[in-house]
Amino acid sequence: METESTYEIILPLMQRIPGCDYASWQDIDSWMKDDDQYEITDEEIVALVNCNDNDIENQNEAPTVEPLRISHNDGVKDLETAIKYTEQQEEATGIDIIMLQKWRDMAAKKRHSSGTQTTIKNFFKSSQD
Repeated sequence: METESTYEIILPLMQRIPGCDYASWQDIDSWMKDDDQYEITDEEIVALVNCNDNDIENQNEAPTVEPLRISHNDGVKDLETAIKYTEQQEEATGIDIIMLQKWRDMAAKKRHSSGTQTTIKNFFKSSQD
């Protein structure tokens, strides 16, 4: 009895929603039983009702993650591995290998140019050792 009266209340409300004009009590029953694993608590309902638009936008925003910066040294090592791998593949062409070598050489130049410059005093000390 209680279920029938619930359907009698919900069905006209559902049919006023655009796209649900032809909803039946079977549809309502199906929708009600679809997610029986998740029960929303009273506190969650209150939080959702009291939640303003800014809170909803903030909840939907993904946290910003800093992209991983690969060092020039790691880039050179990884590109050398990629070259070795590519050389082993039957489908690889000479152009594929040359392009990887070009990128490896660029990374090596950047690694060299980004290194800290030693002072003349330290340069001569390390040369004498």
